[in-house]
Amino acid sequence: MKITRKRIVALLASLCITSGSVLVITANAVTNPTDITKVSAPANISNRYDPLPQDQHPIRTKSTNSSVYLQLTTNTEGAFVQVWGLVDTDWNNKCANVTLTSANEPVSSVRVTTGTFYLHNNVNEYGYGLCGLKFMSGDYYQPSTLSGEWAPDC
Repeated sequence: MKITRKRIVALLASLCITSGSVLVITANAVTNPTDITKVSAPANISNRYDPLPQDQHPIRTKSTNSSVYLQLTTNTEGAFVQVWGLVDTDWNNKCANVTLTSANEPVSSVRVTTGTFYLHNNVNEYGYGLCGLKFMSGDYYQPSTLSGEWAPDC
């Protein structure tokens, strides 16, 4: 009887261990990038940041405290980027620039060139459920043409 009980306990323990190792923990992070295709960022002299065009998923759900992923493959004049937190998909409703430096200090924008960037932000920390990016050219007189991809969580 004792041997049978030990075998049953051992079998149950091994089943628990085996089933625990095949369980996958999923996060709610929105890590699938969407394309940025030939977006024109206004010249710096305008002192204006423009969001991505409507057909390029300018506002997306952000579900973690992680950085925003941005990869630029084309960036003709360099650019400045802002990370915005929004309550809905209307830029005219409640929203705020929540861009941070790599030291997690508030900043108006971050300078980007061609390459991969992880943009620090306070979208989730300030209670916003949506995220959007706005761009301005790095050149004073010339607009910048941007292409690449971005994701709200990385």
